[in-house]
Amino acid sequence: MQRLTLAGRGKRTYTDYIEACCNYLIPYFGQRQVHELTPELIDEFDSWRISRLGRVPKQSTQRNHASAFARVVARMQREGVWDERRPLPRLNVGGERGEARPAFSDEEVQQLLAFLPDWVHQGRWSGVNQARQLGWCYVEFLLYTGMRTGTEAMNVKWPHLQWHHAHGERFLKIWVSGKTGPRQLIAGNEVLPALERLVKFSFPERQKLADMLDTGLPKDASGRSVQQEGISHLTPANAGVHA
Repeated sequence: MQRLTLAGRGKRTYTDYIEACCNYLIPYFGQRQVHELTPELIDEFDSWRISRLGRVPKQSTQRNHASAFARVVARMQREGVWDERRPLPRLNVGGERGEARPAFSDEEVQQLLAFLPDWVHQGRWSGVNQARQLGWCYVEFLLYTGMRTGTEAMNVKWPHLQWHHAHGERFLKIWVSGKTGPRQLIAGNEVLPALERLVKFSFPERQKLADMLDTGLPKDASGRSVQQEGISHLTPANAGVHA
């Protein structure tokens, strides 16, 4: 799984499986012999995992661990290490379902939006202000697109933003891909000022947002297309990283 992931051909679940193997399965089962994989040992794993985590893992975590464990057992079976006459061991899956993350209320969103324009200029030095300027764009970009933080947001690049025309109106369409797979987002017009600021901040006097969205690719000073930089990475070289 690790080789496929490093080669860019791994499934999105492989990262979770690798983490489960490295942090839980190998530390607990790594020194055990195959014949020691008994229901009693697996029950003891549940207790060991709780002590390691400091809490009972959520159901989704237990499912990830169980799926990773099942892959290991399936490989042992394919390679003839596991006696086919023995029932296949399985990790227990229980626990509480994960809860949805709390969301901002409309009032909190309005307070945040009113706070940010002044906050970006209150840093103690220019590098902090530049990082805050980027943070302001990022917050509004997430808010007005419904994009998920993490993999979806970090993988977005300028070519993923395109105009979408329907019923005589123009909308901003964004292609994203995250843990749950690819999807298309239709952004509200409120996101355009944030993108205008981002263009001005990242490409001063070089490019307009309308031109970038029409072509799908921003140009650098030499006129070459900028294809490798994600939106979240379009910062000047001297931009600070601590806000």
